[in-house]
Amino acid sequence: SNPSKMTFATCRLQPLHFHVIFTILVNLVDCAVVFEAHRLIQFDHLGEHFGTTRTAVNHIAASVRIVGDLGRKIIVAKISEITQEKLSEIADDRRAAGLLLALPENLKEISDETIEKWKQLEHHMMNRAFEMPIYFVFMNSEIAAIFQTVETSLTDSQLDQYRFVVTAPEATPVVKFQVQNFQGSLRGSQQQINTPTIAIVAHLDSFGAAPSLSVGTNSNGSGLVVLLELIRIFRRLYEDIRTQGTYNVLFLVTGAGMLNFAGTSHWLNSIDSSILNSLEFVLCLDSLGASNDLFLHVSRPRKTDQVRQLYENFETTAEFFNVSLTVSRQKINISAQSFGFQHELFSRQKFIAATLSARKTSKDCAQSIFDRRHTVSEEILTRNIKYVAEVLCRHIYQLQHLTSLETISGEHSVGPEFVSSWLDMISRESRIAPFMKPDHPVTTQIKKLLEKSTVDFVHQEFEISDPDYKFYRTPDSDSLTVLMTAYNVKPFEFDVYLAIVIILFLVSFHVAIKAPTSMEELKAIFV
Repeated sequence: SNPSKMTFATCRLQPLHFHVIFTILVNLVDCAVVFEAHRLIQFDHLGEHFGTTRTAVNHIAASVRIVGDLGRKIIVAKISEITQEKLSEIADDRRAAGLLLALPENLKEISDETIEKWKQLEHHMMNRAFEMPIYFVFMNSEIAAIFQTVETSLTDSQLDQYRFVVTAPEATPVVKFQVQNFQGSLRGSQQQINTPTIAIVAHLDSFGAAPSLSVGTNSNGSGLVVLLELIRIFRRLYEDIRTQGTYNVLFLVTGAGMLNFAGTSHWLNSIDSSILNSLEFVLCLDSLGASNDLFLHVSRPRKTDQVRQLYENFETTAEFFNVSLTVSRQKINISAQSFGFQHELFSRQKFIAATLSARKTSKDCAQSIFDRRHTVSEEILTRNIKYVAEVLCRHIYQLQHLTSLETISGEHSVGPEFVSSWLDMISRESRIAPFMKPDHPVTTQIKKLLEKSTVDFVHQEFEISDPDYKFYRTPDSDSLTVLMTAYNVKPFEFDVYLAIVIILFLVSFHVAIKAPTSMEELKAIFV
C-alpha cells in the first residue's frame, strides 16, 4: 500500500456517544428552589409613596456583609442582621437591587424585647418609600442552605451562586374596594320608643408591613373575639325572661378600622336615627389579648352623675376582679382629620363613648406582622371578656352597689373553646381592608353568627374610593403572596470552562458529520 494514500473509515456517532457528551454538560442544569415570599406593602397617602414601589426580581443574591456596588445584587439577610441604619445604607447609599428578609421559623422563641425592636424596624419600613423590591420569607432548611451558600461565597468566588427571580407583574392601584359592617341586637324586656341602648363595637381588620402576613390576632382580632363571645353570653341571658335586661344591647362589627375607622364613619352617617337617639353608652374593644394592664380611653370629664357612675363601674369592677385599669381621658380635637381610637368618632357626635384597650396610647405599635396567634394569651383574653361582661351586667341590671357580686358564672361563663376556635380562624387570615373580598372567611362567619344569635340584623356593604389613600397589589392574582425562585448558577470561571467544552463538542460534531475519508479532506475541514 502507498503510505501517502492514507484512508479514513466513515465515522458514525451513536446515541450512546451523545448521551456521554450530554452527561458531561449536565452541570448546566441545577435544581431550583421555589418558595412563597411576602412583599412589603405599597400604598400612597395624600400623594406620598410608602413601602416598596417594585415587584419584579432577577438578580444574584449577596450577603449583607458584601462590600462594593450593590446595583445588580439582591441582599439576603436575617431580620436580626438589619437595623434602620443598615437598611438606609443598603437602600439609599449603596442602592441595592432588592432585599429579602428572613423571619425566624418559630417566632414563639424570640424574646419580647427583640420582637419590639423588629416592630420598630417594620414601622420604619412602612413609613417611607423604597425604590427596590423588598420581600419577607420564613426561614426553613432550604432557605437556610441557600443563605449559607451565599454567605460562604463571600470568601470563595468559585462556589455556586443563587439568582433570585420573581416574575410577577408590577403592582397596580386598587381603585376602589368593598367594606362590610355587621350589626345585630338583643332586645330589652321593656320595648318602648325611648328604651336605652348600649352599643358594643369592634373593628375587624388588621394591618402590617406585608399584607399576606398581617393577621392581627391581637389588633384587632382579640377585640373582635371579645365582642362575639359577649354576644354568646348575653344571648343566653336575654333568652330567659328572668334574666332579660331592660336595655337593648347592640353589637357592631365594622370594617376599615385601620383606615381612619371608615366603616364606623359610614355606619354613623347611614344608620337609622332612632338607634342613634337611643344610644346611652358606646364601648369600643381594642387589643385585649396580650397585656394584664388595661386602659379605658374616654373623652368626657366626670362632670355628670351618669358619666361618673359609668367610670366608677369600670373601676370598682376592675378592683374586684384584680384587673389593672387606668381611666385615660383625652380631649377630642375637633379640627383633627384622623382618629386615634374608635370611640372618638362617637364622642364627636356627643355620645358617651370609650375604648377599652391594652394600648396606653393610640401611637403604640399595635399593627404588625409579628402580631400572631402565639402573642395572644387565652387566659388574659378570657379574663378580659369576663371583666367586660361583668361591667355590662352591673350597668344593665343596676347592680353597681353590689361590688362583690359575680354574675358571669355557671352556664353564663366564658366559653374557652369558642374563644380558642375564633382565635385560630382569625390567625389564619389576613384582613387588610383594601384586599378583603366579599366572601372573606372571617366576614362570612361573622355574618352567620350575628344572623343566628341576634335580631334586627343589618349587613352594610359599601365601596370606598378614598382619594387620600391608594393601595397597590399584584394584578390578576387571588393571592397576596408571590412565588420566588432561587436558581443555582455557576460562577464566571465555570462559564469559561463550559465554553471550552462546548467548542470541543461542536468541533467533534462537525468532524463526525463530515466524516473525512482522506488526509486532504481532514485538512479541508479546518481550512
